[in-house]
Amino acid sequence: MPKRLKLYLETSIFGFMVGTRQEPYTEATERPFHEIAEGHFDAFVSDEVLRELRRAPAPLRAQLFQIVSMHGLHELEVNQEARELTARYIEAGIVPAKVEPDALHIAIATVHGLDVLVSWNLQHIVKTKTRREVNAINALWGYRSLDLATPQEVITT
Repeated sequence: MPKRLKLYLETSIFGFMVGTRQEPYTEATERPFHEIAEGHFDAFVSDEVLRELRRAPAPLRAQLFQIVSMHGLHELEVNQEARELTARYIEAGIVPAKVEPDALHIAIATVHGLDVLVSWNLQHIVKTKTRREVNAINALWGYRSLDLATPQEVITT
């Protein structure tokens, strides 16, 4: 039996699960959550994701946290090692300093040894340039490579 992939669910994908539905993004986002529920993946969020979800308006916030709870998403700590790696990504110009949380998400997934960061953030996270440069820094500092993918790219069925 193949090893289950460990997914880091970045904040942007939760927005497509509640509120205004934006097809085809909503359907594409729901599929990995179904596969998480079926046990195809181990899924994680971080303190940073939860902090960002808390900023949603009250009715949506409750729905967002219900999604986290009902899927049994594991919570990862934002530790000093992740903060240092975040700074390296920013210093290398991979992610602009003005969007430091994007670099932090990548660093958290990397430091905790996850396989894939799942995001709809196509501007700063899910793009070939970012993937290549993140993995160059990761290799330089002794970390495993990390895939950066949209929800569509991780589904198994």
